[in-house]
Amino acid sequence: MKKAISLILLPALILTMVLQDLALAVTAGAGADLENRVYSLAVLDLEPSGRISVADAGKITDRLRQEMQATGMFEMVSKDQVMAGLAGTTLLETGCSTVECAVEAGKALGVKLVANGTINRIGPLYFIEVQLVHVKSGQVVQKVKDEVDGDFKKLEARIPALTKRLVGTTTASSAAARPAKSTEPPQEMTAVENSASTDTSDTESEPAQDTGKGKSGKTLLVAGLVAIGVGAGIFAATAMGKEDKNGNGNGGGIDPSTLPAPPTFP
Repeated sequence: MKKAISLILLPALILTMVLQDLALAVTAGAGADLENRVYSLAVLDLEPSGRISVADAGKITDRLRQEMQATGMFEMVSKDQVMAGLAGTTLLETGCSTVECAVEAGKALGVKLVANGTINRIGPLYFIEVQLVHVKSGQVVQKVKDEVDGDFKKLEARIPALTKRLVGTTTASSAAARPAKSTEPPQEMTAVENSASTDTSDTESEPAQDTGKGKSGKTLLVAGLVAIGVGAGIFAATAMGKEDKNGNGNGGGIDPSTLPAPPTFP
């Protein structure tokens, strides 16, 4: 009997260990793929108009670049690299606020994403518009606008919130989706119900004393099958959690280094 039990449990144990090692290998591979799909980003100077100076527009661009860097979602191209990469073009002279210009600049810089836009001042109002363009497809990933009534410092203070909207990290509260906790007190069993439950337990426990060796062997067989199932479950859960089917570097679940889902980048 002991030999038979060993023949059942030993393969189950080995299979469980192999599946766990395989799951760890899948996890490591998925992490490497995610690193390879980090999106490079260049932030171009916002094109000024109206009563805002080029210097002030440059300050807002620098703040935008800092906030984009702080998200940890992109491989940033520095301001000096942008200037050097576009030095042989006319883009720095004429301004670059359109999608077409973003695509042209992105190809010249060798990046996957470009952020560009405009900033304007009319009276006491500042108007800012920024878009995130995917260079290869020419698609606008996200476009945000903001209007600020106040001084320049107030405009600067609004850039972090604008950046969150641009990269899609601003989410609504999920509290409404959570199930409400029950406020009803737990029901106590009456004396009759408690007695009936005790009698049932006693009645069910009596046949267990007469099971014999045959039933214990079946129990061990079931334990072996459960061990196999646990190992397979660990492997399946890990592999499915790390699977990436849309090619945009999302992996499985939520990761701070991913981009908004729409559109799926080619």
